Amino acid sequence: MAFQKRRSEVLILEFSGVREKGRPIMGMQGRPASGPGPLMGAIASIAKLRDAGMLPWRAAIYADHYAAECVLVGGARRAARMATKHWKDKTIFGFIELKRGGFLWSSNNSVAIDAEFRERVTKVVKLIGSKDVAGSVGYATILYAAGKIDKWDLHAYKVLCELAKAAYHDKTGEPGLINVDKLTHKNHGIEAYVDGLYAQGSKYAPDEDARRLMTEIAEQVINLSYQMIVNPCGDKTILVSELS
Repeated sequence: MAFQKRRSEVLILEFSGVREKGRPIMGMQGRPASGPGPLMGAIASIAKLRDAGMLPWRAAIYADHYAAECVLVGGARRAARMATKHWKDKTIFGFIELKRGGFLWSSNNSVAIDAEFRERVTKVVKLIGSKDVAGSVGYATILYAAGKIDKWDLHAYKVLCELAKAAYHDKTGEPGLINVDKLTHKNHGIEAYVDGLYAQGSKYAPDEDARRLMTEIAEQVINLSYQMIVNPCGDKTILVSELS
């Protein structure tokens, strides 16, 4: 319904099929189930995002967090999330400080960088030398005003400085860095994903509405400069659509 922008309709959800609170989960050594309460709370929180005035990407991050926060199996968190933005994204600085305050804790956040980023930062660092050990962008701004670096050189250096500040001062160690141009790209046959049937099994399959959404995701991934990303643990490369 959200994808179709049917915001004025009433949606009734049935939770009676959710395992009741306290019931043992045999697959988790008999640990007690969380019950429908956390799921109901998550959906209520997501619904409030509709008129919160957030940019779409930030609202999506919050929605994902609310959904992941309630995924508890036997009292243990079982959700794994990865949030990534390219260093040239116009909202990158808002993304870098996303974990400030400690609320959005459920994802591993990283900035996607490439050879261009590394080259631009190296250029600025060589020009500044040891004058800017505190990570201030003051010297870089002077270089830009003098015409010795361009706007993307300055932007890349600012991104690096803000990354370091967030990781240290926010005490999160994040965002991390993903060298997306160095990942193993196993994207042969990616065009087949356009049918929208790349996430299904023998028991569950997407309906027509979901299939159209998945087709749109696949088409966007195909048009990306870098189509691979890493899983939340960072040990495997996967297609962006597989992570979605």
